[in-house]
Amino acid sequence: MVVGALTGVFTSLLLRSKFRLRDIVLDGILAAIAFPLAFEGVLRIPWRNTVTYRVGSTLVTSTSYHFQYPHVVAYAFAILLPVWHELYRSKNKVRSV
Repeated sequence: MVVGALTGVFTSLLLRSKFRLRDIVLDGILAAIAFPLAFEGVLRIPWRNTVTYRVGSTLVTSTSYHFQYPHVVAYAFAILLPVWHELYRSKNKVRSV
């Protein structure tokens, strides 16, 4: 939730738009929802990764059936969703002015 709130605040500052407590809380909630959904979604998507290497005269093969770094994707979604929300809010503010 903190990641989303801080992302929303920084995005608002970069866009030079005013931010209210309601928007900061909404960005935090969006990130809090996006993180676990993205984490679980990445784990459920089949992703076959086979690595083969040689140790001495032995050939070693290791296969993984899920993405190795689901937390990276989850953090990316937790950051991008509040950014998209702030961009949408900024675009609608320009239209209404």
